[in-house]
Amino acid sequence: MEYNFDKVQEADFGCEYCFLNNVMSEFKQLNPDDYSSILIVAGEDLAQDLFRELSEARCECNERIFNYGFVDFNGYEYEGEYIIALCSDGAISIERMITDNGNYLLGEGEIVFIHEDCNYRAIERMSEGNDKIVIFGFDE
Repeated sequence: MEYNFDKVQEADFGCEYCFLNNVMSEFKQLNPDDYSSILIVAGEDLAQDLFRELSEARCECNERIFNYGFVDFNGYEYEGEYIIALCSDGAISIERMITDNGNYLLGEGEIVFIHEDCNYRAIERMSEGNDKIVIFGFDE
């Protein structure tokens, strides 16, 4: 999908699979020699589904594309957003976006995909350090 990053972009995908295909296309454009990443910000249920699918993604030779980096997924008493990072070195990480003291973490990525149901504070925080932001949703 082509994006015009003069402003925050909006994109609707037919389903999670269509979204993940787009994310993987963007990931393949990252230079493995640069430490860069694609970020996805989503609520607990969607983040869990996307992380599971991405961590099981395989290439043509049936090898896993990603290896586990930092994994902090604990839904117990946490109902905020999560940040999934797909790093150019092949690591996949997930962590809570809201710290224990209520601050929103800032992540930096080549492209940041933020689900449309996320809290506006998550969108504002990611806008502080990133120029390429896509607010995404799914066709209903």
